[in-house]
Amino acid sequence: MELDTQNILKDVSIASRHFDYTPKWLNLPPVLAMAATMFGWNILSEAALSFLGLGVSPLQPSWGNMLASGRPYISQYAGLTIFPGVCISFTLLGINMLGDAVIDRMGENSIHLIYKNK
Repeated sequence: MELDTQNILKDVSIASRHFDYTPKWLNLPPVLAMAATMFGWNILSEAALSFLGLGVSPLQPSWGNMLASGRPYISQYAGLTIFPGVCISFTLLGINMLGDAVIDRMGENSIHLIYKNK
């Protein structure tokens, strides 16, 4: 018994047409790029507000709370403030690189969908 690969490929391509439908109003890559950018801003805003004492309560773990609690001891052990700051920086760098990769993957023609107001 021999497999008829041409018919199998034709059946797969017909089936994939029905499952690969994306509505024209749903353009996912710009949404993903903006979500990555906004996610980075939210992390930075939460850390800044927690550092100032306006964010989550001091009993909950947060990078801003870690920075604020390590500030009085920076002369004895600088790692209490350096490590959370480095973690914030690397997380924001990674999220921004992810957003840039999504924009690069979209191509030059779709960038105007994100930055059309500028």
